Amino acid sequence: MGGLAVNDSVKARDKRKPFSAGQLTTLFSSPLFVGCRSERIRAQRGNTDMRDTPWFWLPILSLYSGARLNELCQLHVDDVKLDHEVPHLVLTDEREDQSIKTGNKRCSPLHTQPLTIGFADFVAARRKRGPGLLFAQLKQNKFGSYSDRMSKDFANYIRKIDVWEDKTSFHSFRHNFEDACRQSGVAPHLMEVLQGHSERGQAGRYGKGGYGLAMLKEAMDLVQYPDLDLTHLHRPS
Repeated sequence: MGGLAVNDSVKARDKRKPFSAGQLTTLFSSPLFVGCRSERIRAQRGNTDMRDTPWFWLPILSLYSGARLNELCQLHVDDVKLDHEVPHLVLTDEREDQSIKTGNKRCSPLHTQPLTIGFADFVAARRKRGPGLLFAQLKQNKFGSYSDRMSKDFANYIRKIDVWEDKTSFHSFRHNFEDACRQSGVAPHLMEVLQGHSERGQAGRYGKGGYGLAMLKEAMDLVQYPDLDLTHLHRPS
């Protein structure tokens, strides 16, 4: 007899749920994004600009990529390809400090929104400090994951600004992205690739004759949140 298999009867969607449009509006208008008291005291308004920290960028990147938290936390500076014809993130496990779900290595095109908010400026400033982790403030936990601190900090933060409710967490952004893909008309097979789900058959050929970056970028930029206005975060062009 083979090893015991655990039958998880609870669907992923029932374990976590997306943020509502109102919750997203409150979150992205909160002190962390518009000016907080200090890097440590983020839930109170002040003059500290958090644009050079992971606490500012990771929620935005997740909402507009559907990527898993640790996939983003473990990015190195060289994993951000801004000079490419299609700006993108390389989500991989090629370095010793990186891990990723089997079969989920991929290139994720950058949505226009993070770029408009100023992600390229953040990367350029980080690149000047030399190679290494993109979000240098994050450290690995004893299991080798970089996402532990961010996950806990985010959970505490959304409680302090009254955005938290049962079944919401950083992972909720993936559900928001999935819903936005459907509502924005992204084809289901492209949505699966963008989210890094294991693919079968022709879809599994991504990167080897399957879906090119240009096609994925077009699909990524279809993703919109009509009830969420982030123009207050945009950098002047």
